[in-house]
Amino acid sequence: MEVKKNLRIKSKPSRPLMDMYKMGLLNGSILEFGHKPKANLKFLSTVKPNTVVSGFDPNAYNPPNNIRYDTIFSNYIFNYLATKEEIDYFFRIVKKKLEANGILIVVARSIAEVKGNTKRTGNWTFDPKLNGYVSNGGVFQRGYDNNELDPLLILNHTSID
Repeated sequence: MEVKKNLRIKSKPSRPLMDMYKMGLLNGSILEFGHKPKANLKFLSTVKPNTVVSGFDPNAYNPPNNIRYDTIFSNYIFNYLATKEEIDYFFRIVKKKLEANGILIVVARSIAEVKGNTKRTGNWTFDPKLNGYVSNGGVFQRGYDNNELDPLLILNHTSID
């Protein structure tokens, strides 16, 4: 089965982005890794008009060349990375693009949140090889415990509520 990425496009900024902004975590130049919701970039460009704000979608195009960022954030991208190769690719890009003293923020759904989403929407099957769920349409999602992502600066969205 071919695993597809979630391609939902939102019309308003994501809740995790709004939380990060309110908490003052988005400083200096900003790269959104895996940005489908263009509303995030539009919002950041509006509230930080003199700041370099870019998005990078690994399924569509490469990140801007010759720019390093003070802040890189990803909203739920980790939940859609199905293989070690995809996770390694994420970190290779981050290593190239993050300033030496930069901040990486990864927002990821917990295992319980992913299980709840799959039960609520139906038609998901657990794939033990991928350690996650695949929908009938081929969309992949995996949940994480906080201790699985310890090497990163994590904004655990469910703990902000």
